[in-house]
Amino acid sequence: MNEIDNWRQSFTEAFVEAAPYVVRMRGQHWVFWIDGGLSPVQQADLAEEIAILSVLGADLTIIVGDEPRVAAPIDEARQQQIDEANAAAMRRWMNLLSRGWVGMPDRRFRLCAVSGNLVTARRVGVIDGVDHGLLGAVRDVYVERIRELQHGGHVLMLTGSLPGVTGMPLVVPPLELGVEYARATDADKLVLVSTGLPWDCPAEWTREQLDQQLADADANVRPLLDTAAAAMAARIARVHLVSGDAHGAILTELLSQTGSGVMVAQLPSAIIDQVDASEIAELVALLSRFEPGGQLAPRSRELIEASLDDFRVLRVDGRIVACGALRSAGDGDGLLEAIAVHHDFQGEGWGTELVQALQKQARNRGFRRVWALTTNAEDWFRGLGFRTAADEIPPGVKDALRPGRNSVVLVWDVAATPRVS
Repeated sequence: MNEIDNWRQSFTEAFVEAAPYVVRMRGQHWVFWIDGGLSPVQQADLAEEIAILSVLGADLTIIVGDEPRVAAPIDEARQQQIDEANAAAMRRWMNLLSRGWVGMPDRRFRLCAVSGNLVTARRVGVIDGVDHGLLGAVRDVYVERIRELQHGGHVLMLTGSLPGVTGMPLVVPPLELGVEYARATDADKLVLVSTGLPWDCPAEWTREQLDQQLADADANVRPLLDTAAAAMAARIARVHLVSGDAHGAILTELLSQTGSGVMVAQLPSAIIDQVDASEIAELVALLSRFEPGGQLAPRSRELIEASLDDFRVLRVDGRIVACGALRSAGDGDGLLEAIAVHHDFQGEGWGTELVQALQKQARNRGFRRVWALTTNAEDWFRGLGFRTAADEIPPGVKDALRPGRNSVVLVWDVAATPRVS
């Protein structure tokens, strides 16, 4: 394979991997906090990545400022100093975003970054006998106006210098502002971009793992981890901790399966794996829930144990919430069986994720076709690429048909479906 072929293959693989993320991001609201300690070159790189995300359809809010940690109390002199630094950061980022996406010369895709009194603050006041002066907290977020601006294609800009209700400007710590703003606007993600992060490889943490990291955190990363914990408490779905030291870090983190930073999620990604022998009773209990109503054909424990290698289970927090089996039906055909999702977890996409994993397994095992028998989920299977079987049903599938169940026979053509990583 020559250099051009290698480039084509790499480009195609990266594009196929990014495409589902690009489709899902359209119309989502992402809030970014950008550490003012990043170098001018790093900030310019980040601005172009943010411009690309905006052009691709994400609704973005950027919080900037050179004071990520604000210590109380704050007098007027200190407030003015912070206000001037925030104003300089705002001007710098307005200039950077005005460049737009450098690789997109079409002026229709130029960014329009706007700011204003979209968020107001209130004084923190006296706490434990200490007057915090001009230190503030978020009072109001004008969500309707924010959404109007975002629907118009604007990128919104904020700093921690916010107007107070009395007209006196107040200082709100920008990390706290990020959490409160993301909560009020029901943001899909809060992305914290900083420098010198200690994690060497991409990772995904649950809330419990975040708590473990907090227990050992040093002073440099603790504010970021505290912010992530506050965001989890505010029910923000995803928090990303991204290093601004590496070129392309934001795009890699948000538009690839591997990522480049740390993602903290309210719900962990499902783990799909083989069944452990200790889980047989749990698997039998899940399947038995669907047998009395005729949704699944009855299976004895002995039959399940004999076909255990064909089964895959989907676990959330160590609990089996979905299962399914893929077995050979002979002559290049596979058969899906025993697809079930626990009632408490239905409607959340776990069944789709499981079947897609089984479809990938079918491709890896070299099956030409995968068959499915269903009495009540024909439309759902069609959404996964199955069609009504017009071909002659192979003997290995006919043997699975049960008299009186009136099952619909569906088939998925493996070779006719594009490979997705």
